[in-house]
Amino acid sequence: MEQQVDSIVAKLVYPWRPRWKTEGEVTSMRMLRARRTCVPEVYCYCAEPNPVGLEWILMQHMPGERADLRFADFDPKRRQHVIEQVADLVACLFSIEHRMIGSISQFSDNTSDEIVLGPLNDLAFEDPLFKGGAIPADQCGPFMTKRDLLEAFAFLGKPGLMPLENRGPGRKLIELYDFLDLHAGDQHTFHFSHGDLAGRNILVDNEGNVAALLDFGNAGFRPGELAVTLPDFIDNDADKTLYISALQRANESLYRYYIDGTEQRKMYEKGFRISCTPGNIIILLVRYWEAHECHCDQSSVVSLREQVFYKGLDEWLDSETKI
Repeated sequence: MEQQVDSIVAKLVYPWRPRWKTEGEVTSMRMLRARRTCVPEVYCYCAEPNPVGLEWILMQHMPGERADLRFADFDPKRRQHVIEQVADLVACLFSIEHRMIGSISQFSDNTSDEIVLGPLNDLAFEDPLFKGGAIPADQCGPFMTKRDLLEAFAFLGKPGLMPLENRGPGRKLIELYDFLDLHAGDQHTFHFSHGDLAGRNILVDNEGNVAALLDFGNAGFRPGELAVTLPDFIDNDADKTLYISALQRANESLYRYYIDGTEQRKMYEKGFRISCTPGNIIILLVRYWEAHECHCDQSSVVSLREQVFYKGLDEWLDSETKI
């Protein structure tokens, strides 16, 4: 019997990463549909050259309005309801694990464990300064460790397309990462995440029920610290506290990764997501150094200076970084 469809959504995919972006989104949605998550059903798609001129996806129309446009108008009870549901969705995605970092390229509905990864689709690799607007897929994983991922963010892919003369700030950031031992712990378990958990990608109804999660173009498996993020529409302290508490109730590991991963997310957001340029990394290093001097004991400052900023930050910036 043929399925009756009242309305569909046709999505045209921006061609910054031919094939991989579309296939990663479609396979992610189909995997989550198999787990009965509130994502649209994909009817068909095309990730090859076609008469339309762009890759496309035909999917189920989902009712609701954007969370970032409605959330502020809700009363406290409905706001809390939205927050708790979003935390539960994050927990659902987080519970799907893989041994590598990357976006899904193949998924079998019949064998849930059969997930094959391709390169990671991530906003950090959509660098506006790079010709074509994106780092080529063959530079973007899959990755085996968190450190490999951060190197790719710092150097425009791995092994990287950033000119050698511009890599000084990125190398310093990796040294700082190593000094803080941020790559310690579980190196072999990574968690599925949406990759762009913004209010524009969450639909809610008038009662505050989350109706759908949209736009999985940047979905993939990431380190736990980067998989647990704060949606942009949750922007005051009271709502943030509710969200963190909801994460803890949903999954204790979510709470731990959210709290313990603050430093790594700052490195990621400030050092890479704006643009993988030496200037942004230097700003992060300067701010980190200033905060470290203000809040840490003198022995810790001396150790950081000797092992990371071994020439002193000012001298290093003057001698090694020409922008």
